[in-house]
Parts: sequence; structure tokens; C-alpha cells
Amino acid sequence: MIETPSNWKKAIPALMAGIAFFLISCHALLPVKKEVESRALSRRFAVAEEYRKKTELNKALSAYKDYLE
Repeated sequence: MIETPSNWKKAIPALMAGIAFFLISCHALLPVKKEVESRALSRRFAVAEEYRKKTELNKALSAYKDYLE
């Protein structure tokens, strides 16, 4: 239990560290990962469409499978 002023001086750094960890854990994260995934998915679909237009159907089918996975 905190009873004397010297114990208060020892408790203050621990309380400050706890507050710092709390504030660090509550910061907002930027959704960067979703943008990268959507670009990669749209590129996979575009590759599949290019193969389909060139009538390379086996390559197009495998590219569509990659897009769906």
C-alpha cells in the first residue's frame, strides 16, 4: 500500500509507464493492407481477362483460379 511520500515517488514512474502503454495500444492503425490486396486482386483479374481475349483458355482458367483464391 502506498503510505509515505517516498513510496509515491516510486509509484509515479510505474503509473506513467502504464499510461504510456495504454496510449500506445489505443492508437489507430491505417488500413494499408486492404489497398494492397485489392490492387493485387484487380491485377490478377486483368491478367486473366487478357488471356481470355487472346483465346488462351487454359492460362485464363488458371489465372481466374488464382484470382478466386
